Amino acid sequence: MNAITPIMSETEAARILGTTKKTLQCWRFERRGPKYLKIGRSVRYRLEDLEEFLHERLIEPVGGRI
Repeated sequence: MNAITPIMSETEAARILGTTKKTLQCWRFERRGPKYLKIGRSVRYRLEDLEEFLHERLIEPVGGRI
C-alpha cells in the first residue's frame, strides 16, 4: 500500500514552485504545469507531483569554462 502524500492548496503549491497562484491557474487552463487534483470545486496539489514537475525541468550544465 502506498503512503499518503501531503496535499496542498494553490497558494502553498505556488510558494513551493516560486510562482503565483495566478500562474498556476493559467497553466491549468493551458493544460501544462504540474498535475493537480479536483476535490469538489477546490484544486489541490500533491507534493510528489510538484517535485516531479520540478525534477523534469532540471537542467544540468555540461562542460563550460571555469
